[in-house]
Amino acid sequence: MKLPKELASTRQKVPAEQVVHQAPEITLPAKSLLPLFKPKLDEESPMKNKAVSNQNTPKLNKKNQNKQTIEDILAMEENNLLNRARTQGGGAKRSHTLEALGARKNINDTTKMAQTLVNIVGGCIQQKLKLVALGGDLKSRPIVRLRFYLDREGMVVGEPIIDPINGLESQQAIMIRQVYAAVFSCQPYTDLPRDQYDLWGQGFDFNVDPLQKIR
Repeated sequence: MKLPKELASTRQKVPAEQVVHQAPEITLPAKSLLPLFKPKLDEESPMKNKAVSNQNTPKLNKKNQNKQTIEDILAMEENNLLNRARTQGGGAKRSHTLEALGARKNINDTTKMAQTLVNIVGGCIQQKLKLVALGGDLKSRPIVRLRFYLDREGMVVGEPIIDPINGLESQQAIMIRQVYAAVFSCQPYTDLPRDQYDLWGQGFDFNVDPLQKIR
């Protein structure tokens, strides 16, 4: 079928191709515009990083060390002395042993002197007791605890304290009266060494048994 010429000419006027608008091309620079930063720790070796961290550690340890020195100074000194004794050998060990024996000897001497003073005072008091007044049966004899003080002249200060420990009540009362009288009868306790007053001036505290040595 043939189209009229007018329609045929109209169809030919329709453009065969449509114009496509393309976006202009953008050329990127060869180098990046933003600077690239890398951490310094990444560039350095792990060993060097460890060294850097260790440089800051001593400062903290130094502060902690000062606190420990204040708190543990006695323990540290004791450890140092023990280490010296081990490293120096027999001489240091011998010296340390003699030192310990000297301190122990002083303690033993003080204990012996204290017992001597008690024996002096207690012996005098015991001699003043009259066993006849206690009765014939002394198996359940009365025993009392005596506490009192003396001044530098050997005179009794205040009132003696006497507490019953053992024995029949009837005998305890007699024993207390006798011990009380004996304490004042023995003053001024002339047998006590006056140069040891720092020791016996602290007072006496011992048990009085009519049949046993004062201890």
